[in-house]
Amino acid sequence: MRENILIHNLVEDENEDLHVRINNLFKEHFDLDVRFVRIHRNGLKTNGKPRSITGKLCDFCQKRPILKAQRQKVKNKVSLPFRVTPQSPPQLNENRKKLYELNTKYRESGTNTKVVGNKFIFPRCNVYREKVTTPRAEDILIIDNGEKNKLDKISTVTSEKISDNGNHFVAEGTETTSIAQVRNFYKKVASNPIYSSANHRILVYRVTDSNNKIQKSYCDDSEFGAGRHLLRAMQEKGLINRAFVVIRWFGGKH
Repeated sequence: MRENILIHNLVEDENEDLHVRINNLFKEHFDLDVRFVRIHRNGLKTNGKPRSITGKLCDFCQKRPILKAQRQKVKNKVSLPFRVTPQSPPQLNENRKKLYELNTKYRESGTNTKVVGNKFIFPRCNVYREKVTTPRAEDILIIDNGEKNKLDKISTVTSEKISDNGNHFVAEGTETTSIAQVRNFYKKVASNPIYSSANHRILVYRVTDSNNKIQKSYCDDSEFGAGRHLLRAMQEKGLINRAFVVIRWFGGKH
């Protein structure tokens, strides 16, 4: 994927040869001779917005000059008929979306934050850390009887199992008043042997803190984008001081 670039907003031509067309556009606007192993439009054609283009570069080293030339055009306020971005892994894309959402939230409250690469930076260069993360296998293995008894006391509600396209889903939910409780709830679900064969355990929560501010977040557990959608559903329903984990057994189809 490191050789790939995405090209956005380029108007579609009938019977276009993208190898030739993109090469000519890059020569015209960037003064670069760029060749592709393969290049294609993404998805089905519609009457709306032009489809994005994925191109695999013959030479990975050409990616940086392309992006640098584009930045210079933007800096000089030169209009382009397209926009180029690197193609990133889904995990990185979702993480950046999450960071930009956080950035908007903090800036609206008057805090001068910024996103740099794959990090969310506070003033004085402090880096944001997730309050709750997906429990690791080693964290589950070292749970002793005392901690197990503590986790067993957490009251939860379990949904019925739902099946769709070969996938199976179960949800666990609990009332919670702190991030620490959310963390323990997530560990309880993750350590449940019934769910040991599941592919994903997706956490989402909204909790009111001591300052009466809502702390909210999610953990995708490699089902990228799922937590963001679940959190939006919680917000639309006005659910506060609740945490949920959706457990999914992947059946081969999304």
